[in-house]
Amino acid sequence: MQSAKGLSLLKKLQERINVRLSEIYRLESKRSSSELKFDIYQKQLMETRLGMALDKNSNQIIRVEKGSNAYDGGLKVGDILVDVFVNGDNVDDISDLRITQGDSFRIIVSRDNEQKSFDFQIKSNSVPAWSFNVDSKISHPEGSCGVITVFFDPPFTDDIYKAFLTESNGDLIPRGKRDDSITLSAGMHRILIHEAIPSRLKRRSSKGKLVEFMVEPNKRYFLGAKYDRNERFSNQGKYWQPYVWKVEDYECSMD
Repeated sequence: MQSAKGLSLLKKLQERINVRLSEIYRLESKRSSSELKFDIYQKQLMETRLGMALDKNSNQIIRVEKGSNAYDGGLKVGDILVDVFVNGDNVDDISDLRITQGDSFRIIVSRDNEQKSFDFQIKSNSVPAWSFNVDSKISHPEGSCGVITVFFDPPFTDDIYKAFLTESNGDLIPRGKRDDSITLSAGMHRILIHEAIPSRLKRRSSKGKLVEFMVEPNKRYFLGAKYDRNERFSNQGKYWQPYVWKVEDYECSMD
């Protein structure tokens, strides 16, 4: 790593991981009814992005990420897109464009009532991706359960909004429960969750997202939709992810 700040953050992350892993080992070594195996490794990914956000109504650039391809290419906030050419071909809709390393861009913009042309080649950034795999067999007391709730208002100041549930393990959730709470047996479950983010913050609503959820005994999980402003123009649901914004102890019963 070349960044001193990045190296410092990585060392802090390593310390946290080591502490947590030692706690897991200490707890699990006392349980005769469970088996836990895990491995953690780092692999290298290549991220290729243009690095700018566009107002679709005015074609004005409203954000340029520092160090991105758009930034290095000379584009600025306030530029109005006139034409885009990729590898010599004119592109009508830049939002659905898939780019790869080495693509040649020519972007023509209007800046200060003058047209300017910018030519650059796309470069990929190397991104470290941590993978943490757990293989566990954990037994829970018979009848133990937990609760997943979407009833409460999340802290929207952190860009977390309400969500609703439609399916649990392939079964439809009754309409009266979809924006409330469901009680599930302890263990792994598959939940279909939908976002309820205000329409002004997104281009259009996306389909629900199926997530695997581990429910621990006597816990209540507060679920919401985490909003990503950088992806607000996405047509593919990238602008949100299911998000657990709070977990608390909660006496649960399946009765």
